[in-house]
Amino acid sequence: MMTQGLQVALIATAAVGATVVAREVIQKIADRAFDPWVYDLNEDGVIDLQEITQATQDYYADLITKRQLDRVIALYGHTM
Repeated sequence: MMTQGLQVALIATAAVGATVVAREVIQKIADRAFDPWVYDLNEDGVIDLQEITQATQDYYADLITKRQLDRVIALYGHTM
């Protein structure tokens, strides 16, 4: 008979691999759902340098991914 502590350890070990896969799936969903126009802070329909700076700071604070930052940068100077 397995002790409860050992069962928890085995479940946690098995979940490690699933967690990596789940994290990747969640990230792909988040990247698709991400709207880079949320960085148009002054709502003028243009992503300007200040807004790129804010997105970059959010990237370094682990609030957005590199892929999401790239989407904001791609809009730099473009109108909505």
